[in-house]
Amino acid sequence: MDITLERYHGLGNDYLVYDPNKNELELNEENVKMLCNRNMGLGADGILEGPLMEEKQMAVRIWNPNGSIAEKSGNGVRIFAKYLKDAGYVQKKHYTMLTDGGEVEITYLNEEGSRLKVSMGKLSFWSDEIPVIGERRQVINEDMVFGRTLYPATCVSIGNPHCVIPMQEISEPLVCKIGRESERARYFPNHINTELMNVIDMNNIAIETYERGAGYTMANGTGACAAAGVAYKLGLTSNKVIVHMPGGEPFEPENQEVLVKLLRKVKERYPEKNIWCYSGYLFDEELKKESRARCEYTDEMLSMLDVLVDGRFEEDKKNITLLFRGSENQRLIDVKKSLEQGQVVEWKPAIKRGL
Repeated sequence: MDITLERYHGLGNDYLVYDPNKNELELNEENVKMLCNRNMGLGADGILEGPLMEEKQMAVRIWNPNGSIAEKSGNGVRIFAKYLKDAGYVQKKHYTMLTDGGEVEITYLNEEGSRLKVSMGKLSFWSDEIPVIGERRQVINEDMVFGRTLYPATCVSIGNPHCVIPMQEISEPLVCKIGRESERARYFPNHINTELMNVIDMNNIAIETYERGAGYTMANGTGACAAAGVAYKLGLTSNKVIVHMPGGEPFEPENQEVLVKLLRKVKERYPEKNIWCYSGYLFDEELKKESRARCEYTDEMLSMLDVLVDGRFEEDKKNITLLFRGSENQRLIDVKKSLEQGQVVEWKPAIKRGL
């Protein structure tokens, strides 16, 4: 039997889209696990099945790679919304979609559907709605033991359950270590997603995610919403927060090994091409000095770049008149000259003079 699938990704979180209007196979735990297996199948962080019709409303079923069904996925929803646009199912700019975790609102921000806004729903910190065992209460800053270690956990539901742990240092190995224990811990009868959260400042947080039924993921939409809500609830940030995830940052150590290999190939095949890169990390303070961004590939990666736009986008410094950047704190850096001179040299556009 032939199967037609589409592959999409959001910030490195990849899904297969299975359209029942183009296929006869009925998805189940066994064939979902096979398709998502990165050695024996096509490989993916999950499968999006749809469009389905429920109560005269468009719906999507979100499958985890272990064959279980997820209530909701932020990346899954926006990927599926892009597919609906590409496949011609949707012409409206604004509509609602059903998931197993409730209704979500979609708004396209451009004609292609590559930019969109998703209203994921309201957060609940109530134990019986997440759920977490014990008497009804808001689960905020509770001591929980995962793998014989005590952590301050805040739990929340946004249609699916999340356990958010604030920490000074976060990493893939650490969230995997904790997540393997917390996912099926006795506190959570339906199991749980786990986010380690590092508060950068009042408007920025970084997270690492261990997803229930999927394991480590480079980006997680509901996890980002959960962590942002927890940070605000705990008084650690303002009500406008940018969430930084490994899948959206090229200089995250987890991403550099893959990107260096890609850059080598590009330089080999197209030596005349200039390569630009955007990063939230600062060139002189974080990429050239010891920081969480530096690893064995950082210097080689920098050596292959021509221009680096560095610094996090800051909403209060937004300026749409700037060239190739969004906020006034961001810099356009001539990487090659900066490396040669040992100091930051800003990139200037070439001025074409008439005859």
